[in-house]
Amino acid sequence: NRSSDLGAMRFAQVLSSGSCLRELVLDGNPQVGDRAVELIARSISGNSTLICLSLKSCRVGDESAVQLARALRVNRCLERLLLDNNEIGDAGAIELADALETNRVLKHLHLTKTRIGIQGRTKLTRSLKSNSVIL
Repeated sequence: NRSSDLGAMRFAQVLSSGSCLRELVLDGNPQVGDRAVELIARSISGNSTLICLSLKSCRVGDESAVQLARALRVNRCLERLLLDNNEIGDAGAIELADALETNRVLKHLHLTKTRIGIQGRTKLTRSLKSNSVIL
């Protein structure tokens, strides 16, 4: 959707511009989509102020989870990532789990009411055992 891409580009510009934005809540916006999350994820990779990103009920899928996982591998600020009630499955969960093995900043990762199956849950459980920061 073109309007959600434009909105995401604006958020991405704000996040990339060195703003003081500490929390971004886009909950309940099914228009967000994978392209918008990709732009936001790229922006938070180098962001040093955002501590909470909430994308609950935004139809976030595996592709978006992969982009967020890439951002988590390099981001040193984000403490809360809320992805409840989304369409993330095993592929996205596995990528997020891999990112948790190196990320030592994220304290809260919410993944309730998703499509994560046994493979994704198993990988997340293993990653959480090696990550002493996440609660």
